[in-house]
Amino acid sequence: MKKTIVAVMVAASAVLSAQAMATNTAQVTVLGEVSDAANSCVVTPTGTLNNGIVQLITVTTAEANAEAAGTLFKTQDFGFKVTDCAQGSANPVTGLTVNVAGVTSSDKTILDNTAAGGATGIGIGIQRLSDSHRVAFDGSDTMTESYSATTGTQLKYTTGYVKVNSATPVTEGPVKGVATFTIRWPDRKSGSAGMP
Repeated sequence: MKKTIVAVMVAASAVLSAQAMATNTAQVTVLGEVSDAANSCVVTPTGTLNNGIVQLITVTTAEANAEAAGTLFKTQDFGFKVTDCAQGSANPVTGLTVNVAGVTSSDKTILDNTAAGGATGIGIGIQRLSDSHRVAFDGSDTMTESYSATTGTQLKYTTGYVKVNSATPVTEGPVKGVATFTIRWPDRKSGSAGMP
């Protein structure tokens, strides 16, 4: 019985110089798995996840270079509504855990820019809205969320650009970060997070 729902979020835009303007495109793919009602949840994208896309506002190199290193800027809110977990099960779900993974190299809270020919000195960050907790993308950061069988739960986040460090200037080019969200609910029989 599988108890993991994976959603993939891509935030993309472009960093441009004040002189250059370009058409920007981005793509987000949200993946889920549906099993029988006693062993699944319904996960619905919310906020600025539009057809699976979070489109960040274009930022100029001057704006990006003026930002403090490690700070989210030009943010967009997004999230997931989780409902109907383990419907019909004798063991109701009362909580969820969320882990997020992605490619990082210099800081576990900054997604590397994986765009081909992308801007340098800049990445993507994600922060949980309820407590301003910055998400770590190395899989070590397990976030616990409450769950109500009658109302479900809202997983709310904000994402934005992050200047990687103060020594590396931000250059123009596209920006893309990919984070994989894994949402688990406890196996009420064993008391542990369920995995197949």
